[in-house]
Amino acid sequence: MANDNGAVTITVNTGELGQGVKSIGNQFLTYLGSNPEQFLAALNILGIIFAFIGMVLVAKSIFMAIDIANDRSREGFAGALWTSFIGFVMLALPEAMSITAETIGAPKATSITAYAKKAAGSAGQMSELAFTGAMFVIVLLGWIAFARGWMIIRAVTAGSGGNATVGHGIVFIVAGCLCAHIPAILSIFG
Repeated sequence: MANDNGAVTITVNTGELGQGVKSIGNQFLTYLGSNPEQFLAALNILGIIFAFIGMVLVAKSIFMAIDIANDRSREGFAGALWTSFIGFVMLALPEAMSITAETIGAPKATSITAYAKKAAGSAGQMSELAFTGAMFVIVLLGWIAFARGWMIIRAVTAGSGGNATVGHGIVFIVAGCLCAHIPAILSIFG
């Protein structure tokens, strides 16, 4: 539609678009909630990826140590040792997550689906499935954040962390651990 100045203005009704986006998100969360096997498979694949990253880091730390010993690198052994340590953490990420959870006092994990039934109450089956799907996404992001925290610490100790500090890595580790144990954390609050 043209106005007095000859400029064309376009009016878009975003109400229908917004409903479509909400519908797609709700369908995705409902799908995740009704198919927990898919989520567990994704966590297993994520564990395999982290184990591979761990193997690469351990191999890299060996080569870093060799370069340092042969005076081909100006880095100290601290970077190689931290890279090796974090490689072993990545290889055993589920155990590292469990140890971190016990250290920060996170309660024992509860079933996501059992907590979703309790939280949804009388809201209905679709709300329960959507809530379960949302919890699965939060848990998955928690695992990724946990691993990211360790990688930030490795980058800082190797001297390539940029503006990051060890504190940033610790925040990612604790936040990822809390997100991965979100049903148990939420059950504390009611």
